[in-house]
Amino acid sequence: MKICVIGPVNTSRYYGGVSTFTESLADGLNNVGANCKIVTDFTEKKTTSNGTDIVDVFNKPTRKNSKLPRELYKVVVKEKPDYILTSLEYGLINKSIKNSSSNIKTIHYLHGFMSGLNLKKNNGLIKGNLIKYVTKYICLNSDYVISNSSLTASMNYETIGIPSNAVINLGISYDFIKQLDLEKERVQKKKSKLLYVGRLVKSKNVDKLINAINNYKNNVTLDIIGDGPELESLKRLSQNNPNIIFHGKKETEEVVQFYKEAEIFISLNPNESFGITYLEALAAGCKLITPYTGGQLDKVLNYPDRLRMVNPLDEWQISNAVSELLDCSTESLTLDHIVNSFSFDNTAIKLNKFINSIK
Repeated sequence: MKICVIGPVNTSRYYGGVSTFTESLADGLNNVGANCKIVTDFTEKKTTSNGTDIVDVFNKPTRKNSKLPRELYKVVVKEKPDYILTSLEYGLINKSIKNSSSNIKTIHYLHGFMSGLNLKKNNGLIKGNLIKYVTKYICLNSDYVISNSSLTASMNYETIGIPSNAVINLGISYDFIKQLDLEKERVQKKKSKLLYVGRLVKSKNVDKLINAINNYKNNVTLDIIGDGPELESLKRLSQNNPNIIFHGKKETEEVVQFYKEAEIFISLNPNESFGITYLEALAAGCKLITPYTGGQLDKVLNYPDRLRMVNPLDEWQISNAVSELLDCSTESLTLDHIVNSFSFDNTAIKLNKFINSIK
């Protein structure tokens, strides 16, 4: 079975969750026996770090170019895959595939949703609604739609009327797992160390986390990894607390060290479509504080011994959850469990099962 995964890849100018998904899913599919290749707008490398071939259609980053669907289509028709799996605006190619005489089946992967505060906080109404309607157009012209979480599936059905044919959760990148294995003996947990990893935007409720720690009576340290438009206001909010430390963006190697040192990982976006950082934190042996809602619940509910769920707007609940988790002990997950449960091999196996069910 030949599959082309079509989406962004990591470059020196662009690094993000969907680009990591593109590379990791393609690697996972090859690991489980598929013949998989990546097709993208631009790449600085010919293969992923695990050896999956990458084909680009431009000699510079060109995601927003109106010619992108046509150029992707030329490559895909030449490759003659059985299936293509698209993400984001790369799914605009699916209309051309649908109108062609080829037997290629199209699968579009939904990584999020646009509704309510999501539109206002992260994108603005105009940009957010444009994304919403483009997403609907892509899905209507795709043979199948897969969502990255139950929440993503339900919210896209509610907001744009698009049902998902399957829900297949994401995995942790292979690079992260490799680094985790390398650091397993070198880095040890530090008592009362808390961690947030992610963008500093309003929807993440980092201000509520900072207020909860500012008012927490016991001595804890909060490391904040990431950047974003809320950085300066959050620094002002924490300026009288030397135990809240902003570290900016970090490379995977450094982020793994922070995870390994942290006792508790906290992230408070109630509309997180999936939240890969929760899986990374679990894999690194962290206890978790999450909202009552979010796509992460597909996975984290399997670990009740190291999980506390809170109202992300209630600072007392947040600080109380910190106290409860600091007082409880848990055993680290084994590397075998991490690979079997959280890696993209697992995602690829589920995708293979889905494809076999629709043949």
